[in-house]
Amino acid sequence: MEKMTLAQFVKKKREEKNYSIRELAEKAGVSHSEIARIEKGERTNPSASMLRAIATALFVPITELLETVGLADTMPKPIIAAHINGAQDLTVEERAEVENYINYLISKRR
Repeated sequence: MEKMTLAQFVKKKREEKNYSIRELAEKAGVSHSEIARIEKGERTNPSASMLRAIATALFVPITELLETVGLADTMPKPIIAAHINGAQDLTVEERAEVENYINYLISKRR
């Protein structure tokens, strides 16, 4: 996986989805100025909840975002496996898919 900055990652994924900064901000539930600051590299350490919201809005596994920008070891590991029978036998990629689906279900409530 190619390493990049958070700014590069968010901008690349946003452009791949053809979202404007405002559209991504609305989907993630954060201000457009925060997204702009992240993409400009002015905000390099957003909260875990903001990163999760952005990843969910971009339909990107949070694990992919964290690994790509070098933050994987700084965030708490997902605890899904502790709550779902058999989840401990899933691969990292399969757990990420489960996490994405859970995030998708949560996003439908908005």
